[in-house]
Amino acid sequence: MKYQNSLMEKRITKKLKMNSIHTRIFTCVEKALKTNLETYDVEKHLHFDYGLDSLGYQKLVLFLEDEFGIEITEDIGKSGYFASVEGIATLLSEYFSFNET
Repeated sequence: MKYQNSLMEKRITKKLKMNSIHTRIFTCVEKALKTNLETYDVEKHLHFDYGLDSLGYQKLVLFLEDEFGIEITEDIGKSGYFASVEGIATLLSEYFSFNET
């Protein structure tokens, strides 16, 4: 996993630094797509840029739930948060900061 994560770090196309949440989300995206991505850009659209279809989104939700130990409701799954990895990271950050209190 460390080797794979270091490869992700090297292939980031934006100057925005990817943190561990982004890395974990990209791992879930790759599992949903059943492929290794050439580049990792947290702002790219998951459907238009990476080709994630409706079945892929369903798989992604399941992988994210397993990875982060959360339940993603249908209304959240259909929200704009799921357009990009950055959106999902924002959603997760809000979820975990809300549930810390």
